[in-house]
Amino acid sequence: MPESTTPAPGLHYNIEDADYHAWPGLAQSMLSHLAHTPAHLFDYLNQRDQYKSTAAQQVGTAIHKRVLEPDSFNDQYIIGPAADARTKEFKQFKAAAESKGRRVLTAKEGAWVDAIARSIKDSRWFQSQSKLDGVIVEASAVWEMDEYLCRGRFDMIVPERKLMIDLKTTNSSFDNFKYSIRQFHYAWQAYWYMKGAENLGIDIDTFVMAALHKERPFLVSYHEIRRDSQVFDDAAVEVENLFDKYKDCMRTGVWEGYPQDPVPVLPDKVDPQRPVVLVETTF
Repeated sequence: MPESTTPAPGLHYNIEDADYHAWPGLAQSMLSHLAHTPAHLFDYLNQRDQYKSTAAQQVGTAIHKRVLEPDSFNDQYIIGPAADARTKEFKQFKAAAESKGRRVLTAKEGAWVDAIARSIKDSRWFQSQSKLDGVIVEASAVWEMDEYLCRGRFDMIVPERKLMIDLKTTNSSFDNFKYSIRQFHYAWQAYWYMKGAENLGIDIDTFVMAALHKERPFLVSYHEIRRDSQVFDDAAVEVENLFDKYKDCMRTGVWEGYPQDPVPVLPDKVDPQRPVVLVETTF
């Protein structure tokens, strides 16, 4: 069962995903709900069981485990038979595995996970960071700001380089990943995680997103946000405004939704610099 007790501020290890997500406190991913409206976040906070992870997110979690905690990967995951997942054979295999607490990946997903994990583990830059002394991997962090509990999941911290690395699986190309950064508010995460680390006495100057490209040939690219950059400063303003809104909602108990009066419809604005790319993911 998920652990719902309030954890102490600090870094916690060997915490299962379900346990971490059951913890109280404001996580960066929750800011995306709040950015829609406070009502979106209120619904998430009270109906979390209705917000299921997608198949892509589940595979992404498996890749994280395969890269960062390979010794425990086989304890939690097992590759299913080559049969179609809709067949009786596969369903029986899955039921048996899940009864023992293991998650089943299809043969295609398993090959996909291995190929992507191998790509980053063979990467020269990633190897140079991960082999340094004192590297921290898969730490669940809890800290307090303005007497509010906050949390985050740190993939990798390299104290010697004042560096934090976060793995991101993506369908985007190298050139288009910048749009994923904007769409999924990764700069918010950079600020939130660096702020959290700072609160815990960990000095981080750079947040690097390791983009694991899910298209053949399964390349990896790295994209950094530095503390002294304009992107970081912009994210700081946006996140702090959202945090102020969160505190207001918590204090007043008012979680507003959309405007209740009609609003004028304005012409669409098209970004002429953004290409439209349709990609089919295959293994």
